[in-house]
Amino acid sequence: MSISIGDALLKLGVDTRDLDKGLKGLGARIKKHQRAIGIGMVAVGGTILAGFGMSIKAAADFEGAMREVNTMMGLAENEFAEFSKDVQALAADLGVDAVESANALYQAISAGVPRENVLEFLKIATEAAIGGVTDTKTAVDGLTTVINAFKLPMSDAQKVADIMFTTVKGGKTTFEELSAAMFNVAPIAAAAGFSFDEVSAAIATLTKQGVPTKIATTQIRAAMQQLLKPTTDMITAMEDAELAFFKETEETKRAKEALKPLEVALDVADEAFSSQTIELDKLRLSYQLTTAEMTAMTEEMDELGDKQSAIRLKIRKIRFAAASGDRELNSREIRELEALELSMEELGIAYDELAIKKDEIGEASELEAKQLKIAEDANLSLVKTLKETEEELGKGKQAFADSRTDLKSFLASRAEQ
Repeated sequence: MSISIGDALLKLGVDTRDLDKGLKGLGARIKKHQRAIGIGMVAVGGTILAGFGMSIKAAADFEGAMREVNTMMGLAENEFAEFSKDVQALAADLGVDAVESANALYQAISAGVPRENVLEFLKIATEAAIGGVTDTKTAVDGLTTVINAFKLPMSDAQKVADIMFTTVKGGKTTFEELSAAMFNVAPIAAAAGFSFDEVSAAIATLTKQGVPTKIATTQIRAAMQQLLKPTTDMITAMEDAELAFFKETEETKRAKEALKPLEVALDVADEAFSSQTIELDKLRLSYQLTTAEMTAMTEEMDELGDKQSAIRLKIRKIRFAAASGDRELNSREIRELEALELSMEELGIAYDELAIKKDEIGEASELEAKQLKIAEDANLSLVKTLKETEEELGKGKQAFADSRTDLKSFLASRAEQ
C-alpha cells in the first residue's frame, strides 16, 4: 500500500519506517517509467522530492519547537499531538508561521502564562503583533512584562493589549518600541503604586512631544525612583541597654521604658512622612503631565486659528475680485467659496471641541493645584512632627545615658567602700 506525502508528514518524529518505504516506492515508480516519459519526468520527480524535503524541514522545525514547549508542560504523547494541532490551527487561522507561534508559545510559558490560558494568550499576542507590525515574540514580551510587573490576571491580556494600542495611537511610538521599553518602567511603576493606565498615559504624553520611547520610559523611571527614595535617614536602633556587669536601678528601668513610646511615635511619624511624600510626588508628576497636555492643546488651537485666518483671507480675496470688477460671483468662485466655508466650519468645530476639552483639563489642573497645596502643607506639618519627635527621643536617650552613668558611679563608689 503506498503512502501519501501528508501521511509521511504526520508520522515525522514518531515512526519513519513508512516514510522510508514511501520514498523508496516513489523512486522506484519514477525509475520504472523513465524511458517511457523521457528525461523531463525525472526533472519533475526531482522537483517533487525537493518540495517534499522542504515540507519535512518545516514540519521538523515545528516538531522541535513544540518539543521544547513540552519540556515545560509535560504533556502525554496524545495530549501533545492534540495541543500541537491546536497551535497549527491557530497559526493557520491568523496567517502566521507555525514555527514562530511555537517559539512565542515557549516564551509565554517561560514568562508564567498558565497552561489553561496559554492558547488564548497566544491568540491575543499574535493579533497584537499583526496589528502592531511586529513579531509575536516581541508582543509576548511586552504583554507578559506588564502582566507580571503589575500582578494582573492573565484574563487581562486583551485589556493590556488594548491599552498599549491606545498609547501607540495617542503618542508617537510603535507597539514594538513600547514592548521593548516596557521592562524599563513597569516594575518600578508598580512598586511606586502607579497603574498601567497611568504609566501608558505618561508615555503617550511624552512621546507625543517628540521624546523617543526609550528616553520617555527612562525619564518616567527616574521620576519614580525619587518616589521610592527614603526622605529621612532611618533612626539608629537603640543600643542594648542592659548593663552586663552592673545591676539596674529603678530609675534606669523607668528611663529605658520611657524611650519605647517615643521610638514607636517616631516610627509612625516617619512612615506617615514617607507615605505622604510619595503621594505628594505623584500629585506633582500628575500636575506636570496635565500642564504639558494643556500646552500641547494650546499649540494645536493656535495652528487651527492660523488655518482659519488663511481661509478667511482667501474668501476676502475672492469677494474683493468680484466687487472690484463690478460683477457677480461666477459658478467657479461660488463653488470655491462653498468649499472654503465648509473647511472653515470644520476648523471651527475642531477649535471649539479643543477649547471645551482644554477648559475641562484646566479645571482638573486647578483642582490638582489645590490638592498639591494641601498635600504640601500636610507634608510640612509632618516634617515638624517628625522633628519634634526626634528631639524628644534625643532627650530620652540622653536621660537614659545619664541614668546609666549615675548607676555606674554609684556601683563604683560602693565597690571602693
